Amino acid sequence: MLVLNVNSKLLTVVALLSVLLFDRTEGQRSGGQNKYQGKRLGCFQCDADFTFNAEPYAHNHSCLAGPTDPKERDRGIAQCSQNSRYCMAEVTRVNRVLTKFSRKCAEDCDTTCIRSGFAMDIEVCTYCCETFAYCAENRNKIDNLHRNV
Repeated sequence: MLVLNVNSKLLTVVALLSVLLFDRTEGQRSGGQNKYQGKRLGCFQCDADFTFNAEPYAHNHSCLAGPTDPKERDRGIAQCSQNSRYCMAEVTRVNRVLTKFSRKCAEDCDTTCIRSGFAMDIEVCTYCCETFAYCAENRNKIDNLHRNV
């Protein structure tokens, strides 16, 4: 009788946890947790590759600077999927020289800077924005992140 009572309580706890987890997942999937309340996020999407065999570097490249004409600003903004909560910019430098820059929608995003390499210093930084479509590099955000560690 005692074994049956313990098993029944265990099943009740498992069932309750399953319901709670299922409701939380469904709420996130349907937008219940999304602060945009059903409105899809729009992000500027582009890629710039300044490595050796790609395009030459230009400080006014449309991916770096965005469209210069204010009337063109909305043209480069893409509607993100309903699961995307961030606009993300990813910046790659080799020996402190900008080699790649990309902007896109992202479901998950962490503002980070990762360094690697032995003979060549490779740094890949990721920047996350929840509302700004032209998410870009923000060195102050990275520096503050490292100071607080």
